[in-house]
Amino acid sequence: MKPAESLHASEREIDAAYPPFTLNDAFSAAEIASDPFSSGLGRVVEAFAVLEERVSAAIANLLGVSPGLGALVTANMSFGDKLRLMASLVRHVAPSRQFNAGCFAQLDVLDAIVRTCTTCEELRDGAIRSAWRHTESVPSAEPRFTAAQLAGIGDYIVWAGECVVDYLREMDDGE
Repeated sequence: MKPAESLHASEREIDAAYPPFTLNDAFSAAEIASDPFSSGLGRVVEAFAVLEERVSAAIANLLGVSPGLGALVTANMSFGDKLRLMASLVRHVAPSRQFNAGCFAQLDVLDAIVRTCTTCEELRDGAIRSAWRHTESVPSAEPRFTAAQLAGIGDYIVWAGECVVDYLREMDDGE
């Protein structure tokens, strides 16, 4: 039997077996364009990242802190935690501030926005975690969502982010 030291691979051997990603490994634009399912999935992921950033920015705004400090506050929070914090902060300042709720009660609109954002998270999770249908633990070749449905989910998430921004916009103007 060999001594324990000889069982260890060199760093070079490990790096060769598990190379880091490089941009040279990326797909070509033609390969990406020819895969609308993956493009749609990317749209969902990108749109959700923007939505999450908008909720984080709303928290910083409601706290009255810089975007950088707001990012520190929200960095390790789940999306659900961020959403609950944003809603709590809106409820806290609502008696003294006007939000862009149109002809509806401002807290009713807040509740609708929170529900919408929660739905966005569920749609995103469904898209990225269950890209393929499973029947009795056997994956089928049938996607759970079509490319068009994924694009629609992405558009819905973009719209939800705009709702967050629009709702808080009037608050900024009315301060």
